Amino acid sequence: MKILAFGASSSKQSINKALAGYTANLVEGAEVTLLDLNDFEMPLFSEDFEKESGVPAQAQAFVDAIAQTDVKDGEVVDASVKQALLDIVAKF
Repeated sequence: MKILAFGASSSKQSINKALAGYTANLVEGAEVTLLDLNDFEMPLFSEDFEKESGVPAQAQAFVDAIAQTDVKDGEVVDASVKQALLDIVAKF
């Protein structure tokens, strides 16, 4: 099982990132990738910019990282892993 975790903060001391990494690592046997949003510097979304210049390379790299996980259409592919995650969340 591949899990991608990241915190919604660009702070080097991000508590969100630390919690995301900690939680993801609670899933036994998971291959966890912890992303730092600072590695994906992106401009604010602009439909005009995208039409003129395409998708920024860092934005595409972020999307590609997400595509490597075991999630499809926002849902965990393996139901047993989904249940394990719900059990973990219930403890908090």
